[in-house]
Amino acid sequence: MIIALLCGVCFSAHGQIYKYVDPVTGAVEYLNYDKGGGLRMDSVDTLSEIPIASPVSCNAACEKSRATRIQRTDATANTINKRWPGACRKLDAGHWSCVPRVGMNVREHAEITGLRRVGFTEDASGKVDRWAAGGCRVLVAGDKISSVSC
Repeated sequence: MIIALLCGVCFSAHGQIYKYVDPVTGAVEYLNYDKGGGLRMDSVDTLSEIPIASPVSCNAACEKSRATRIQRTDATANTINKRWPGACRKLDAGHWSCVPRVGMNVREHAEITGLRRVGFTEDASGKVDRWAAGGCRVLVAGDKISSVSC
């Protein structure tokens, strides 16, 4: 009886899928949670049957916002390259590939380097945060990067 009950519970498990369309680029994401503005899909829908919206055109305010973001990203990458030559490489307009370097402020440069906090270690000398991006692993003491391994 218990085995039959457990099998019934296992077969009834299901999850929700939400479709999110980026209002600026028109990019479509399917997530298992609603990050705001997501469309909850029915259980009969499949990813291939759901029509994908055409990309939203960018008006003047959108273009101005995009240009401001590109200028800010370019300025940040150029500032990094002045202090750590060769740390950032331009891919295309507003897109850079930046490698973390010892001495960088992780809070200021996490976005452009792609660093995400993955945990911490603690010993007699104090707490050290562990961050990672791509193939790089970074140790951070306070807000400053103290070690980089790529």
